[in-house]
Amino acid sequence: MREYSVLVKKLRSKNYIASRGLVVMIDGDNAGLLRRKRELDAILSELNLSLRMPEERISILCPCWCIETWVRVLLGEPLEESLKIERFKANLLKSEVKLAASKFDAYRRRVNCRLDAMRDSDLETKRIGI
Repeated sequence: MREYSVLVKKLRSKNYIASRGLVVMIDGDNAGLLRRKRELDAILSELNLSLRMPEERISILCPCWCIETWVRVLLGEPLEESLKIERFKANLLKSEVKLAASKFDAYRRRVNCRLDAMRDSDLETKRIGI
């Protein structure tokens, strides 16, 4: 998480290309989405850096408990973010991950998307223009 402040400083520097953005992906684990965002804010605060502004091209994606939760839901499993799941084993097929990725954009924008962190990702990615 300490790299976050270095990357934010770089993004805010005058020499940085304005069209670039920063995408931060961090597992929510038992902390959850809002706590993880507050932890990232605290890192900036500790270094006397201003907090992330709405117009800044900084997107924070925080799957809870872990990215595997999102992948499993996108593959059709009825999981909730509040439940800790066992991480995928090596037997997860690359094709399954690709299939889940192809469904991500449409699923997170659904009105009935039940995963709070995935719904939040829709707002977060708009910050960087996607």
